[in-house]
Amino acid sequence: MEEAALRKLIRATLGLAFLAAFSLANTGNAATILIYGQTNGTTDVITETRTATTTTLTTGPGPTASFIPVTITNLGGQTPQGGSIGAFESFTLTGPLASAGATSLDNFSGTIQFSQTPGGVSILTVNLTNGLLTQTGNAATFSSGNSTFTNLNGAIIAQLGGATSGFGGTALSFSNVVGSISTGFTAQNGGDFATVVPEPMSLVSGSIALLTGIGVFGVRRFRAAKA
Repeated sequence: MEEAALRKLIRATLGLAFLAAFSLANTGNAATILIYGQTNGTTDVITETRTATTTTLTTGPGPTASFIPVTITNLGGQTPQGGSIGAFESFTLTGPLASAGATSLDNFSGTIQFSQTPGGVSILTVNLTNGLLTQTGNAATFSSGNSTFTNLNGAIIAQLGGATSGFGGTALSFSNVVGSISTGFTAQNGGDFATVVPEPMSLVSGSIALLTGIGVFGVRRFRAAKA
């Protein structure tokens, strides 16, 4: 019984250490890194196209992605000088085929890019998975909590304390939707991207060491009491 109780105490201590490490590693400050909207009203569109097995969202009037002009109103957590800057957006997001009458569709993955000129110097590249598209009438939303940010503009790098990549969420809104998810549509888009800045790993390591130390201290006391 003594050995069984000792093993139980060790398991409990290590379990607490793991939970503390996991919790701290997944906490941090949410930082908005880019907010934008389309520059041209209804001239440029986002297009949903369908094949026998997939649904694809792209910039441009056809199934091949192209760059469309956008206006960025927040870059690296700050309003750009003059209130906004011009840029170009391109994306291709692919998901499964929507069923007839569907108003939502998940499991999208793909890439969203922002650059100073079409295909030129990068401002932000977003690689995402588990995207969710939802339509309500002539409006729709797209979101993904599993977004990786790379090819960052200097303002974003500065906001992230010098980090050249980040992880966080994507939130897009589609307006003037003509058509539907289950039949194909065109729309305009805008949105924002936010990254999570994790707490320093030293805090996580310290918590593990502290909890493990408490556990070891308890085990020693347990052994001493039974000696």
